[in-house]
Amino acid sequence: MAPNVIGGIVCCIWTGRPCSRAAGLMTLGREQQYQRAYDLGGAASRILEEAKSLDEIANVRSTAEAARAYARKAKLGLETQNRAAILKLRAERKAGAFLARLKLPGGSRNSKSHDGILKLEDLSITPNDSSRWQKEAAVPDDDFEQYIRAAAELGHEITQTGLLKIARTFGRTRSRRKRSKPASVNSRQT
Repeated sequence: MAPNVIGGIVCCIWTGRPCSRAAGLMTLGREQQYQRAYDLGGAASRILEEAKSLDEIANVRSTAEAARAYARKAKLGLETQNRAAILKLRAERKAGAFLARLKLPGGSRNSKSHDGILKLEDLSITPNDSSRWQKEAAVPDDDFEQYIRAAAELGHEITQTGLLKIARTFGRTRSRRKRSKPASVNSRQT
């Protein structure tokens, strides 16, 4: 994406204000710019909510990441950067849930038994991205929202790494519960 388009996305979507760098807004009058910015304000979130395919989700994620990187490089402030990061993480969580439902086959690289079956490489997704996104999707919504609130209140950057730390903690807690249940069931039976 061209820098002026990304700048326009950052200005309109993340700040909710019209910006002369936005593609197509430079030729509009002030009132039209304001209306366009208002229309774009929730556009990315709505597109993500309505996304039904992995391609649509991936497009929102890529745009959000480009806007996050632009906001950081242009020093537009942590709040603007975090708004883009939140949308990116929401897209990754949705993609992770989508991938988990697909239950794509594993197997070795040399395996020929899955030739007719959809694979990650067919979706242009790396195994690392798939794994990360599925871990992010496994974090309960309440914990995800709490992470966002806490990071914002403390003035921290919202990142995939921060969310994955929560996912690891959640995964360890869940695996401990699974291990402890059979032991407690056995102790009740005796």
